[in-house]
Amino acid sequence: MSRTTKSLLALMAVVLSGLLIGILWVLGSPASSSGFPIQPQVTGVVQAERVADSDRLQAVIDCLPAELAIKSDQTRRERLDQALAEMGNDQLERVLALTDTPQLSEAETKLRACLQAHGVL
Repeated sequence: MSRTTKSLLALMAVVLSGLLIGILWVLGSPASSSGFPIQPQVTGVVQAERVADSDRLQAVIDCLPAELAIKSDQTRRERLDQALAEMGNDQLERVLALTDTPQLSEAETKLRACLQAHGVL
């Protein structure tokens, strides 16, 4: 290789290394240090009677067991853990509809029976 080619390759390596370091520095710096303070998002939970738009939605509201409902003091992690615990070990089979009869938990069985009684399923 000629001397010019070696110089250009070295310059390109320095530029790409600097670009990589800059990207890592930007991604690694917290948002609060750049002048944008992180504020917790506060959402209020309003307990009100909901009027359903359809009979099907009203049946779901009436039939939803307390075990499947979201509690106001749960964190997102607790909600995810609860959903995974309810689904058991067959999450992929449920999502991809690989099985016609997934194993239902007791709460899901209650929900299905109530929805069938209301004529939704």
